[in-house]
Amino acid sequence: RRLVWSVSYLLVAAVVIFGGQYGYRKWQERQTKAFMKQCRQLREKGDWQQLANVSKEWQEWDQRSADAILFRAEAAQGQNELADAADLLTQIPENSPKRIPALMSRTTLLMWQLNRPLDGVQTCLQVLDLDPRVFLAHQRLIFFYAFTLQNELMLRQIRQSLELECEPIDAYSYLIMADELTLTNGFEVNNKWLNSNLDQEEFLVARTIYRWKLLHLESFPNAKTLQDIELAERLLAGYRERF
Repeated sequence: RRLVWSVSYLLVAAVVIFGGQYGYRKWQERQTKAFMKQCRQLREKGDWQQLANVSKEWQEWDQRSADAILFRAEAAQGQNELADAADLLTQIPENSPKRIPALMSRTTLLMWQLNRPLDGVQTCLQVLDLDPRVFLAHQRLIFFYAFTLQNELMLRQIRQSLELECEPIDAYSYLIMADELTLTNGFEVNNKWLNSNLDQEEFLVARTIYRWKLLHLESFPNAKTLQDIELAERLLAGYRERF
């Protein structure tokens, strides 16, 4: 009889434990759905401050929630806190399928709005370490190397994308015209990047080369243009000696 009672107690305990775990999981699911619904409603309203508060509360409750982090990043962007948004996008758990898209969104912020292209490049390389076939990461690296006239790196990136069959369409144009590549807004882009990265020689050199090419396109150069050409050529000669 004692054995029967022991077995009964064990069965009851197992049912209680299982029921408790099941109930806790269902409660977690309800909480997650409630947070998701509230965040979506706040996003639709454009109430970025309240969205920031609710999504932060969600992340504190479930630190592994990729959705909570993404809503926090979206709220930060809505409040023009772009650097905070870029930092938040690095917090997506490594095993989440949303990590790579989040990192690519980070590259958009870094390369354009935040004017931190070198950090954007590093993030693209990080993405390719996670998945070598991410099309957009290859595209942005090729774009960066093309605009900064780093032909060797550009060609290497194009070849890698071709080998992996994930090359962007414009890669073929860059490949064919690598030796004569001149992008119409190359001067403006490098000048923009240089303004926030004053110690980066690659932007300074690329900007000077683009300026030299633009000056040579003038059909009837005046005295000022000729002086600018001479200055650009002296700068380029100095760069060649240093690099």
